[in-house]
Amino acid sequence: MNEPTPTFGEYETLLGNDELQFRPIDRALGELMARMAPGIAPEIPLAAALLSRDRGRGDVCLDLGESFQPELRTADGETHSLPAREHWLESLRDCPALVGAPGEFKPLILAGNRLYLHRLHNFENQLAEALLERAAQTDDLDEAQFKKTCASFFPNSRPGSDGTDRQHLAARTALSRRLTLITGGPGTGKTHTAGRIITLGLELGVLSPGRIALAAPTGKAAARLQEQIKDAFEQSPLSNSPDANDRPKAMTLHRLLGASADGSRFRQHANKVLPIDFLLVDEASMIDLLMMSRLFAACGPDTRVVLLGDPDQLTSVDAGSVLTDLCGEASATCPLAECRVHLNVSRRAGEGTGILELAEHVNNGQPQAALDWIQDPAHPHLRHEHLPAADSLAGQLAQPIREMFAQARDAPDAREALAALNQLKILTAMRRGPFGAPEINRQLEQALHLSGDWYPGRPVLITRNDYAVRLFNGDLGVAWPASDGNGMAVWFISPEGELREIPPGRLPEHETAFALTIHKSQGSEFDRVLVVLPSQATPVLTRELVYTGITRAKNEVTLMAQPEILGSAIEAKTTRASGLRDTLWN
Repeated sequence: MNEPTPTFGEYETLLGNDELQFRPIDRALGELMARMAPGIAPEIPLAAALLSRDRGRGDVCLDLGESFQPELRTADGETHSLPAREHWLESLRDCPALVGAPGEFKPLILAGNRLYLHRLHNFENQLAEALLERAAQTDDLDEAQFKKTCASFFPNSRPGSDGTDRQHLAARTALSRRLTLITGGPGTGKTHTAGRIITLGLELGVLSPGRIALAAPTGKAAARLQEQIKDAFEQSPLSNSPDANDRPKAMTLHRLLGASADGSRFRQHANKVLPIDFLLVDEASMIDLLMMSRLFAACGPDTRVVLLGDPDQLTSVDAGSVLTDLCGEASATCPLAECRVHLNVSRRAGEGTGILELAEHVNNGQPQAALDWIQDPAHPHLRHEHLPAADSLAGQLAQPIREMFAQARDAPDAREALAALNQLKILTAMRRGPFGAPEINRQLEQALHLSGDWYPGRPVLITRNDYAVRLFNGDLGVAWPASDGNGMAVWFISPEGELREIPPGRLPEHETAFALTIHKSQGSEFDRVLVVLPSQATPVLTRELVYTGITRAKNEVTLMAQPEILGSAIEAKTTRASGLRDTLWN
């Protein structure tokens, strides 16, 4: 016997249930659908609200496939039954006023079993077409000259376990194809390899000075990329190395694309493409669907695009998991299969710390192996500590922070102060609550007897983009005396490696940053990290979160967590609803 179909009044009750975590914008979309088409099946507004809610959680679409759960569950476990998926699909197909097929101009698009907002469906399709078209294009490469020259640009390269020299393969792919994806875990030399590829391309005449662009999602990641590229030029055997002023400069994606002051428009787009022949993008796992689509739209058909990233890290904050979708499995006939090179040989100086092995256990979903590894006395660079009570946490963290802060406060200049603050960072899983970053920062300032907003050595995190000031969400700075001697300023290192001085009154939204969320730490590296997981399991605790947190460390990791919470996090793998992977690989 079929379950009775809920009435619209019952759906309205569900939308208004705060325990189901519908945001005002989710409810507004559902209500808009009901007003636009009076008399429609009552589940249509709820489907729109669910789509909006899931988009806020990172999904591109609402997947009504076999895995769809016909129920809504509150945080305390209360369940609200919904009709079966077949009923939802039937109702959506019978609503031509609001729901269209791919290619139609309707608020909602139903593509197979996936329901999209029209705008997101367009972005996904445009990106898929751009990727597949670019992946199928190749350029001639003088193989004899390449083999003759390549070895001198990769003097320390060595084959992996399969006998393939993947640095050489990455170079050949990047210089002969219009799309290259270079992936790898921490310490595998992705950015180093990319820097050598650029200098090799200049030596071979495949790349032209002034026609190369470097970009990353955040200012911090762009600064790291710039440093690596600078090292590549200084250490390479490039016979006619361009003057330092003529070398490519790293910048944020927003700056590369010419974002408007409010970030709503971009100067570079499909009708005004970037004047470049080669684009290198670092930290590609952080790039959401909309930005990646805009990026490829702004690249001319002859531009070689190289994406660097670790697909096992956290996905983008906004909708989509593009890098993960690009790393699908397919037959050799798929053009993308020839575009990806996975680096699997560690080249990090701190390889003997045990961090990389710990990351592998986490990435493989092995909680007990991870716990045994970090607790093994043979790994002195790794420590596991049980999470203390919330009111005792700051006291336990205060001593290592006090030592680091003293070095920053007593540094001779702002650059050295920033370097001191990078020695240790507390990384939290949560934004809110007693184990969230703001609360830990507040308690640490109290424990260290720091008062006022602008004490010397205060670590500052930018939390909102400001295109006019060229500061972006995730940028890290330090409060330090102003250059003119009048009060304090906040100093940042630009992607070009230069110090920038910003008066406090001109800063966008910001906060103290002894502790960061793991999400905010992406694109950064620190000598030591102390990862704090909360006392209770939450949906944000995932394998990717733990992996990203521990791989921010170059030399030492301390993990403060209850064993059962750590275990459940490692077992929880993130999946985002999207049609991009199927379009690319099937």
